[in-house]
Amino acid sequence: MQKNGPIALAFNFLVVAFVLAPLVIVCLVAFTPDSTLTVPTTSFSLRWFRAVFDHPNFMQAFQNSLWLAFLSATIAVCLAVPAAIAITRYRFPGRDVLNGLFKSFIFALIIGVVSCHQGLITRGGPRGIGRSVTKAVVNSIVLVVSVDYLLTRILLK
Repeated sequence: MQKNGPIALAFNFLVVAFVLAPLVIVCLVAFTPDSTLTVPTTSFSLRWFRAVFDHPNFMQAFQNSLWLAFLSATIAVCLAVPAAIAITRYRFPGRDVLNGLFKSFIFALIIGVVSCHQGLITRGGPRGIGRSVTKAVVNSIVLVVSVDYLLTRILLK
């Protein structure tokens, strides 16, 4: 197995840092007593947490979110576990349909991520857009065909 080179590792580090940077900033601001982020901060405060818990609309939204998360996770587990066991252990009418639905979800995810990536890195006006669309289509086709092969190998064992 080939290891990632230093450029790939640096790129991965930058992506992770880019994704986590807003979370770090929000956490820093959450514990400051001021209304804006001041670095270095003179003291830490739970002012913003108290403000959220004092506001009834936020508390109602928080309770709704917890209830919805619990309910959707419970339903997902109750449906997914028996379906996964049935699909992997038994041959039954409709098995191919379920495999197709699973694969279509994965393909949609691939196409969406590739297209968003190409759209975000587009440069050069209309020509750049044309090149990015072509790259997105070609990359999506290659990835979908490759992932389809892998999923077929895994699902048809």
